[in-house]
Amino acid sequence: MADKKTRVKKLTPMDIHNKEFKHRGFKGYDRREVDGFLDKVVSDYGDALDETSDLKNKVVKLNDKVDKLQAQVDKYNQMDKSAKEAVTDAKEKAQKIIDDARNQAAIDTDYQKQQQDVLKGDYKRLKQEVSQFRKHVQKLLQSQIDDLNDQGWQHALDRYFHTDRFYPPDGSEPIPSASEDDIDGVDSDDSDDVDSVDEPKPMTGDSPSHETLNAKPKLKNNSGAKIIFPDDNKDNN
Repeated sequence: MADKKTRVKKLTPMDIHNKEFKHRGFKGYDRREVDGFLDKVVSDYGDALDETSDLKNKVVKLNDKVDKLQAQVDKYNQMDKSAKEAVTDAKEKAQKIIDDARNQAAIDTDYQKQQQDVLKGDYKRLKQEVSQFRKHVQKLLQSQIDDLNDQGWQHALDRYFHTDRFYPPDGSEPIPSASEDDIDGVDSDDSDDVDSVDEPKPMTGDSPSHETLNAKPKLKNNSGAKIIFPDDNKDNN
């Protein structure tokens, strides 16, 4: 193919049809033969041009199809690229979710462990406080029991009620202290005898039916109230 600068005008069928050859000398070309050949060339060249035109139209159509197919290919490639990017993004998000879940699980585990340690510490502290409180209450109760076992309150009651009692050294039950006046009872053991403070005097009168006593016996009135508080705790101890 010639360069564009050296390209000449294309030969058309009409150029071939209108072409005339000059005769030289006595002997020249056979005009009929030349014209027949030119007619054939014109026909074949016209068919070639028509075929070329048809081929160009086909090429244009094919190029359109190619363009459409290429557009579809580009579209599919873009979709494939988008799908790959979506898959990659989904994988990254999934991995991030997994990593976050693992980190959160580790944080929750540490938090639960810390809470468990706190609860154990609180339980231990409360247990110690309950133990100390029980010991304190036991100490208070033991102090009250010791106060009840102590004879000091009995001495205080004896002083309040003016009661005289003897407290044995072994801590046994106190014994009331009896005076000589307390020993004398109003009645004797014998139902015919009556205890009296004064000495008996002889009876006066001539007859037993008029017998009288010069003095009436004075009965002993014990006004001192005696209250004894038994120490049951000492017997139990």
